[in-house]
Amino acid sequence: MSSNAANSTGNHSANRQPLVNDRFVKIFVYGMYTSLAAFGVCMVVSFIILYPKNPRFALKDAEIYDLQLTATPPSINSTVHLTIIFINPNKKAGIYYSDLVVYTSYKGETVIPEAPIAPFYLDHGETNPLSVSLVGKQQLVGPALASQFQQDRENGKMELEFKVTGNLKFKDEKYWCPFTVKCPALMKFERKTPLSSTTQDTVCSIKY
Repeated sequence: MSSNAANSTGNHSANRQPLVNDRFVKIFVYGMYTSLAAFGVCMVVSFIILYPKNPRFALKDAEIYDLQLTATPPSINSTVHLTIIFINPNKKAGIYYSDLVVYTSYKGETVIPEAPIAPFYLDHGETNPLSVSLVGKQQLVGPALASQFQQDRENGKMELEFKVTGNLKFKDEKYWCPFTVKCPALMKFERKTPLSSTTQDTVCSIKY
């Protein structure tokens, strides 16, 4: 009788041991999942708050004082004045700019030689309008492009693209990143000075 009771007690203890272990494992796993979820939320929030946003750019105005085609050889003489706005939307991170050049393209081909912009630092939340004068003398172009250029010029309007290339680096980062900014503009020509101007505050795109 005593032996049977002992066996019964031993069986009950053996049955309770797996239940205790299972409960401990479930609590441990739940705690791990909760900790990982909380860590993930913290990482996402930190990323949103701390990770810098891309800079923004806008073409404030563009004025053309000279834009003429010479037939032989096909070449373009030009004088253009631009104001491009550099915008830093970040609340924490400043941006360094270097190796900046501005140029003008027509149907994907450069028609006005590039002009350099001095390096500068743009603090968080700041805006910097930069004015640049582009002057081209006898910029050679292909015959097909010259024909399209002359036709658009005679029609009184022309689609140009003002571009900025260079390198940028956020204040707390180590590496410089090359980028290209493109500002499209529809220029309409009139019989006055300047020949054409736009003040539409065109939003420009950026590509890394």
